[in-house]
Amino acid sequence: LSNHEVVVVRLHATFFHLTQDMYILYTYFPPENSTYTQRTGVDPFAILGDRMDKLGRVPIMVMGDLNARSKRIPDNPHSTGTNQLGLEIEDDCPDVIDRESLDDKSINDYGRQLPIFCQDKDLRIMNGRTRGDSWGALTCHRPRGSSLIDYVLASHDTLSLVESLVVENFRSLVSDHCRVTTTITVNATYPSAPTR
Repeated sequence: LSNHEVVVVRLHATFFHLTQDMYILYTYFPPENSTYTQRTGVDPFAILGDRMDKLGRVPIMVMGDLNARSKRIPDNPHSTGTNQLGLEIEDDCPDVIDRESLDDKSINDYGRQLPIFCQDKDLRIMNGRTRGDSWGALTCHRPRGSSLIDYVLASHDTLSLVESLVVENFRSLVSDHCRVTTTITVNATYPSAPTR
């Protein structure tokens, strides 16, 4: 199920004590106005959606540079459109918390498509609504400005597994993107060492 646009990693249910296998998809969306995108006519949302459809209805997380500037467009059809992060919420589920974003860049076409894609595929954007990144930290820093374009998306059935999302400090000598670290809670079973 992997190709150069999407790498699929399976977390085996037995090993990780999950109710079913979980899949993590890593992807890169070329910039929407790049010569590659213009020349090939590639639709990264269609490619990612196709990979997800081939997996079927399973727990999924998507991570990668989506080159989508979506600011705070709701990804949840039931969103109130207000910031609820300061309220006491009995169930601290990202489904009921509107997301934040420090990105003040204008919304691009991918940014308008991303929330629609998320609604269609039952995904939630974890940036800006998860422990460790409740403010929607900027993930890409270039001479012309900074933006949030590296995302973690989670299907509804994996939301409870996401422990945290942290946008690491920017290291200009390494990349113009910050590393985005996501911690998920699973109970892995490690094989016992053979006894003598």
